[in-house]
Amino acid sequence: MAVITTVGSAALGMTWGWLLGMAECNVRQPFKTFSALVFATLLVAAEVLVLASAKQIAAFAAAALVTLLLHIGWRRDLRLDTDQNKERT
Repeated sequence: MAVITTVGSAALGMTWGWLLGMAECNVRQPFKTFSALVFATLLVAAEVLVLASAKQIAAFAAAALVTLLLHIGWRRDLRLDTDQNKERT
C-alpha cells in the first residue's frame, strides 16, 4: 500500500507543479497570486498528509518542485525560440 500512496502522491505533486508553472508569467498582482498559490499548495499538502502520511509529503513536494522547475525552464526555452524566430523574419 505504501508504494501506491507514494506513487500517487508523486503524481499529484507532478500535476500540481505543472499547474503552478502555468502561473509563471500571468501574474498581475504578485502578492495576491503568491499568497493564493501558497495557501492552495498547503491545502493540497494537507490532503496528502491526511490521505497518506508524512512520508508521502516528501514525494509530493519533490515531484512538485521538480515539475515546477521543468515547466518554467520549458516555457523560457519556448519564449527564447519564439523571440529568435521573430528576429529572423
